[in-house]
Amino acid sequence: HWGIGAEIVPFLRVADPESALIVQIDRTHARLSVLSEGDLARLSELDADTVDEVGPFMGAAARAGFHAGTRGRPGADEAQRQRREATDRLFTQVLKRIGAFATRHLPLVIGGAPDSAARLLDALPDALARRAVLAEHLRMDDPARDREALRTALHALRARRQHERIEQWREAAFEGGRVAVG
Repeated sequence: HWGIGAEIVPFLRVADPESALIVQIDRTHARLSVLSEGDLARLSELDADTVDEVGPFMGAAARAGFHAGTRGRPGADEAQRQRREATDRLFTQVLKRIGAFATRHLPLVIGGAPDSAARLLDALPDALARRAVLAEHLRMDDPARDREALRTALHALRARRQHERIEQWREAAFEGGRVAVG
C-alpha cells in the first residue's frame, strides 16, 4: 500500500499446512482425526443411536385390544423419524467435538458422504467455516489410506485463503485511491 512511498510486504504462505482437523461423517457414523507433522491420529468416533424396535404401531399386525377407535402411526414412518432424529443428534455431537478440538488456526477438512459433509459444512459457525474445506474424495475409509484427498483439499483451502488475503490487500489499497495493480 502507499504511504510515504510504496510499502510492500512480499509474504504468502507457500508451505503446506502442517496440521489439520479431519472430520469424516455420514448419517450414522462420524470420525474425527488430527493430522500433525505428517502423522494421523484418531481423536474420536461417534455413532448415531440405533433404531431397534419402533413399537406397536399400525405397521405391525393388530394385537388384542387394537380396535377401530385406536389410532397409531405407520411403523416405517416412525422408524424413519427416529433415524432422522438420531442423525440430528449425531450432527450436534460432532459440532460440539469440532468446537472442542479445533484450535484457533487449525484448518478443518470435512469428508465422508457428500450430503452429510455438505450439511456439516453449512452448519459450522462462520469462524470455523472460513477455515474449512470440503474434501470430495475423502470417504469414510481410513484417512491414512487417502492422503492424496487430504493434500488436495488442504491445497484448495490454502489457495482460497491466499486469494481472500490478496483481495483484502487490494481493497485496502483502493481505499486510499492510489494503487498500481500488477
